[in-house]
Amino acid sequence: QVDEKDNYTYRHCRNVMRYSVKILRRLLGDSASFDNLVVASLFHDVGKCFVPDEILQKQSTLTRAEFQRMMRHSMDSARLLVPKFGKEIADIARSHHERLDGSGYPFGLSGDEISLESRIISVADSFDAMTTKRPYNTVKTYEEAASELLGLPEQYDCTICAILKELVDAGEIPGTEDTRE
Repeated sequence: QVDEKDNYTYRHCRNVMRYSVKILRRLLGDSASFDNLVVASLFHDVGKCFVPDEILQKQSTLTRAEFQRMMRHSMDSARLLVPKFGKEIADIARSHHERLDGSGYPFGLSGDEISLESRIISVADSFDAMTTKRPYNTVKTYEEAASELLGLPEQYDCTICAILKELVDAGEIPGTEDTRE
């Protein structure tokens, strides 16, 4: 359904899931539980199915009202995920736009109020958005994006960003399954 609505979002969710798994594996090793992270990252933007096409596919900067409508997608994602996957996965997906300094949404959570999985998805989500072509951004190289995220410790977890940079520098991201277009 996401692919039918917006192919970019579909590809983006797959990339975010792949990056998130690589980060968690580097952070905690193969013995880590990946189930919640995989499901939450793969479906973190499913709520965009409720965003009108004229907003989702707009070729210019969103107005304030349009951006406020777009921001509801994380709550819509959680609402869709609860019945199928439970509250924990829904909470992880809902929090992917929260920032360590409390500047994110939908609740303005900060620091340890944001789960490890949500912090990982937040980094992977921003990284993919920065490295793929969208009407409102200038595409950055993987190295530029990883360095920029590492330089924002007030918003993004430094340990997670450092791992992302290590993976990029080692050529493990993008990896052979790169789906950028």
